[in-house]
Amino acid sequence: LALEHVSYAYTPDRTALKDVSLEVRRGDSIGIVGPSGSGKSTLIQLILGLRNPTAGVVAVAGVDLREVDRSWWTSHMALVPQDPVLFTGTVVENIRFFRDGISDEDVERSARQANVLDEILALPQGFNTHLGQGGSQLSGGQRQRLSIARALAGSPRILVMDEPTSALDGRSEALVKEALAALTGEVTIIMIAHRVSTLDQCTRILVVEDGRITTDAPAAEALASSAYYRRMRG
Repeated sequence: LALEHVSYAYTPDRTALKDVSLEVRRGDSIGIVGPSGSGKSTLIQLILGLRNPTAGVVAVAGVDLREVDRSWWTSHMALVPQDPVLFTGTVVENIRFFRDGISDEDVERSARQANVLDEILALPQGFNTHLGQGGSQLSGGQRQRLSIARALAGSPRILVMDEPTSALDGRSEALVKEALAALTGEVTIIMIAHRVSTLDQCTRILVVEDGRITTDAPAAEALASSAYYRRMRG
């Protein structure tokens, strides 16, 4: 996956990204950081194919993403939002999420990968436990890990995460970090993060400032080269 001199403007006088070039390699675990309004979310939306660049190209295996079959692309991508949305139904229904071809084995595998399997099995009816409206029977950490399991059930090649631990307590954050560590190298991970500890799992750090990537480096090098990242790390 590559961005080649990509710019994006919401309006002629509101440019969110400016001449961004980026290569995402198989198995990368990339943390994206930067001030509010710097263009992080726009960058993610372009990678997901939710927006088309105003200039430049987002390419997959050298092919412009605009020319790639959208259903094929979405089958290889998965998004874990900052605020997980669960619907009124059972655990297994929430993980399967109306997708044909997601087997019971896929559901169990993804729950294990998301570090939530033991807690599901401890529920009164296990995977068939009804979660109540909006998953109200689960804690915030359990809802987030169930959202990760949902994303992983389809065996995506790229997992995109938006602030996956921002609202979690220390124990829940640790469980999510364990899940991400186990996925490193197996799934390409791209995450926006403001909580510094979440970035410990990342092999690369992108610093986005004023619509540009000002740093793209391994974590230790990013610490040396980016004043913003040093301030984040304290």
